Amino acid sequence: MGTYFSLLRRHGLKLSWAYFIGQVAIQLIALIILLLWIAAIVILGLVIGGISTVHADNPIPYFPATDFITVVTVLISAPAIIFYAFGTEAFTISGIYGSIKELMESGKARVKTFFSFGWRYLWKMTGQIILFLLLLALSLIIPVGLIILFIATESILGILLAILIGLITFVWTCYYLIVFVHAPIVMVYENVGAFQSVPLTFRVIRKAFGQAFLTALSLLLILFIGYILILIPTMFAGLLITLVEASAGDAEIIITLIATPFLLLFFLLIIAISVLVSVAIHLCLMYRYINHLRPKALG
Repeated sequence: MGTYFSLLRRHGLKLSWAYFIGQVAIQLIALIILLLWIAAIVILGLVIGGISTVHADNPIPYFPATDFITVVTVLISAPAIIFYAFGTEAFTISGIYGSIKELMESGKARVKTFFSFGWRYLWKMTGQIILFLLLLALSLIIPVGLIILFIATESILGILLAILIGLITFVWTCYYLIVFVHAPIVMVYENVGAFQSVPLTFRVIRKAFGQAFLTALSLLLILFIGYILILIPTMFAGLLITLVEASAGDAEIIITLIATPFLLLFFLLIIAISVLVSVAIHLCLMYRYINHLRPKALG
């Protein structure tokens, strides 16, 4: 299998390429679907509007055309919005974890695997994301309500209780986020559904929390390194833009011509670093799950 760094060194670029191509492809597909949905809404609105105009002297009682258009628009728009908000992310996550799973099992990193797993787990992963977000929202209703209630008392005891509940809620949210980031890995690697993945993921994190916590620290370290790497070209790009804005006359034209290719280069570099950091994070999660969390939690 190799170490984490050897896998990242040998296959990081290929995984990054698959990740980038997959993201572009699913965003284009989602955009086309969204535009088709908008076109359907517009056409429906025109049709209903025309009908209501023709029958203006005899409107349908208790259900005006405008209300009908609103209801139908919401019903049509909801699936498109859900798919665009969660489906694109679900496809990307499924694709990258499927690619990493194949890489760690067979030593191969193929672009087609990204698309294969992306489509295979698209709806299950979308359901899992929505399910986890709903569970998080439900778990925060009571503590947030209590915090607001105790603060409203304006007493020292109330403030102290609000702070205590706030700290407990913060710890719970951090724990939940650790569970949340491991859930897609559990789904893909164990090949389970959205509802089965929830208790299984909680079981894994509960039994191997120390390793999961080390994984979270590793992710923070990768994010920090990625932030520094992205900050460098961003600063240079900012200096070039400032130089262009400060120039005037013929000098502005010359500096703009010189700065434009460098700005494009910095922009591409920022995208490349962002993709590579994302791949490094996903590879870290999957690698540590297979080698450290799963053996301790599931045997």
